[in-house]
Amino acid sequence: MAEKPSPKSIEYVENDFSSLNTHVDGILYNEKQISRLKKYRVDRIRIIQFAAIILLLGLLAIMLAIAYHWLKAPVYKTIEVEIPRVVEVPVIQTVEVEIPKVVEVPVIEYITKIEYVPDPAKSIVEEVPVYIEKIIRGPIQIVGVNDTFSFFRTEEIKGIDGVRLVKVGASYESTSSPFPEKQWCYAVGKQKTMNTGNHLDLGTKTGKNRPIYKSLNQSDAKEFGSSVEDLNRAAKRCNWFADRPPTNDGQESLPPSSIESGKPSLPPKAGSYGTGTGFFINSDGYLVTNQHVVDTKDNNTIDACSSIWIDDGTQNKQQASIINQNIKLDLAVLRINNKTPNYAKFGNVRSGENIIQLGFPLTGLLGEEMRVTNGSISALSGIRGDKNLLQHSAPSHPGNSGGPILNSYGLVVGVVRSGMVGEEYQNINFAIKATTAQNFFGKNAINFEMGENTKRIEMEDVVEAGKKFTVKVICYN
Repeated sequence: MAEKPSPKSIEYVENDFSSLNTHVDGILYNEKQISRLKKYRVDRIRIIQFAAIILLLGLLAIMLAIAYHWLKAPVYKTIEVEIPRVVEVPVIQTVEVEIPKVVEVPVIEYITKIEYVPDPAKSIVEEVPVYIEKIIRGPIQIVGVNDTFSFFRTEEIKGIDGVRLVKVGASYESTSSPFPEKQWCYAVGKQKTMNTGNHLDLGTKTGKNRPIYKSLNQSDAKEFGSSVEDLNRAAKRCNWFADRPPTNDGQESLPPSSIESGKPSLPPKAGSYGTGTGFFINSDGYLVTNQHVVDTKDNNTIDACSSIWIDDGTQNKQQASIINQNIKLDLAVLRINNKTPNYAKFGNVRSGENIIQLGFPLTGLLGEEMRVTNGSISALSGIRGDKNLLQHSAPSHPGNSGGPILNSYGLVVGVVRSGMVGEEYQNINFAIKATTAQNFFGKNAINFEMGENTKRIEMEDVVEAGKKFTVKVICYN
């Protein structure tokens, strides 16, 4: 019998991979979380970049808006003015004019005397030498900016090393001040240094107190170009102003008015007369015209009219008196015995700007109505480069003399003086600059007002305003 095979045993090993699977699942979960984190960071970076782009675009828009506003903004001209260094002295609106003691100056005088029938042959050009023998100081009062003004004295120094001039300035609070509020003295050196203008303060004086002189040292003297001893000698040359009103300190006093206050003016006497134009400059009855309008001979001596009358277009003419006059400048200031609510204000002038001229020309031929002529500023100097005059193209005739030249702001920029007559002269006319007239007013302590070139007005309105302060001046021989 065959033998039965014995059963074979089979061995196997059962492995438990649950922990491995759990580990793998953990790794996969971590990888998934890391992927989500990376995606979150990428999204955050994109959001930051997008916000930065928006911010940059906003800044760019703001810069473009600022640039556009800057390009469209009006351009203002800045004028730099160099002011000499002084000791604690406010900036004063003054003009100091110094003329050598004896200078021969050719002056062109235009004879524009009125007759009943105009005769061009009577208008001639006569050149005569004029000798000026004193220094004229003319402060300008700017009303509304600073009511104080100053006078100056200048002495040329010889025999003191390094010192060329010694100047004294006196500041007055008003024309009626009994004495200068403050004075200062400084030296002007001969050599050029780092010090602007090479000025050195020597001393000051306040009110009626005694002068206080500066204690100078070697450093000051060396920088100035002199010595302490010489500068102390120069300080003794400070010619201080006296304790009295400004109009009585070396200035020409104003003549009293020839019109008695409170008495009515008598009608003018019949006789020969000439006419011109003038305009009021303040509310106290002061008006300005040409000197030759109130002169009976038009030469180098003052020959005043026997009487002067003002015709403002009303039925009653008013008598005027001469307050001051200047042959060289051809200016005269008159006054009536009444208040004048309508008066001119002065402004700046530019070459090429449009102007109008008001006046009473050729009244014997054209009549008594005021005439208006248009033109423009041709040049800011007159014949032979005279800086006291300006040239304009508004035709001037006998009778226009002394009238106002007005700009498009309604402000006076000149006082009509004369026109050149002859076939070779085409529309060449001259007026006294407003700044020259202001200097003359300031020297004689006569108030005036400055206007502002801010708003242009229609020329018809300029004429209407000008008619209220422009008058006819009648000179009886």
